[in-house]
Amino acid sequence: MSNDQPQVNSTGLANKKTAYYRVNFTGQAGEYFKIWIVNIALSIVTLGIYSAWAKVRTQQYFHTNTLINGTGFQYHGQPLNILKGRIIAVVLFVLYSFAVNSMPIIALPVMLIFVIALPWIVIRALAFNARMTSFRGIRFNFEASYGEAFQIVLLWPLLIIVTFGLIIPLIKHKYYEFVINHSSMGTTPFRYNGKISEMFIIYLIAMAIAAGISTAMMMIGMFFAMFAGLASAANESSALMIWLASSGASVVIVLYLALYLLMWAFIKTKTTNLIFNNLALDEHRFYADLNFSQMAIIQFTNTLAIIFSLGLAYPWAAIRMTRYQACCIQVIVSDNLDNIIAGEIKKVSALGDEAAGIFDVELAI
Repeated sequence: MSNDQPQVNSTGLANKKTAYYRVNFTGQAGEYFKIWIVNIALSIVTLGIYSAWAKVRTQQYFHTNTLINGTGFQYHGQPLNILKGRIIAVVLFVLYSFAVNSMPIIALPVMLIFVIALPWIVIRALAFNARMTSFRGIRFNFEASYGEAFQIVLLWPLLIIVTFGLIIPLIKHKYYEFVINHSSMGTTPFRYNGKISEMFIIYLIAMAIAAGISTAMMMIGMFFAMFAGLASAANESSALMIWLASSGASVVIVLYLALYLLMWAFIKTKTTNLIFNNLALDEHRFYADLNFSQMAIIQFTNTLAIIFSLGLAYPWAAIRMTRYQACCIQVIVSDNLDNIIAGEIKKVSALGDEAAGIFDVELAI
């Protein structure tokens, strides 16, 4: 059975069946490499102006190649609108830098204004990204109040210092809850039912992994230090001392890289599974079964490929990671997908699209 085709199981309800649609990503490394290398070259030649077009081309490629039941997503962002937002951001930054250097006394008030505006900027950015994405003609949306964004962007992060970082899992939970519960597909809202305790468990296990690798690094460091001390006491050559020092440093660097990659793979795998397994769209659900070891292997080999290719393997790595993550996600629809989309199109048509022009400029942070 093709990955695009649904697996249908009877639910026992009249005229209702549950269909399972596996997400499929069809992007190819060679195709994306051409887009990526042209984007970089033209962005450099145009002093960054083409970066807006580069973003649209990249987003369109990844959206259209992410398929559910053979149909891809669409990205509707316009380069000129994205460029407007970036020009605004650059102009504001230049004005701020000039004002601070010429009149340092206004630095604090200007920074305070930026901090106050930050929740609004986050809302605009999330709304833009949502509304520029659609599936089978139905656009996504994001709506939230300033007060809700203020708590997520400014209030909760302040507690990181007070709690020595122990509150980070709670902040991550609140952030996902905020973004998902204020997002919708057409007129139908998404719903997130994840538990805070599950997020804390993920980070506790990640800390245990970090503690284990850190202990190994300390033991290896002590091992090389001991042999260096013995070599020094025995009046061995300086070449041996240099070799011991460089070898020890190399091993520690590799272990630090391994620590970061393992932590990233574990947190990414478990949080992705947690989010999708607790995500709902009306009575429709999602399921993710990413594997930690597989994610770690892909991330580690991707990193090595990017390093040794001087960055040229990035498109291959991005396609490889996206393909694996997509194939581990299923959409569980309580009815035929065509019926769901047709019903949603009617709702959206009745509501109208009066808000279409509100989010036409991307305000990125």
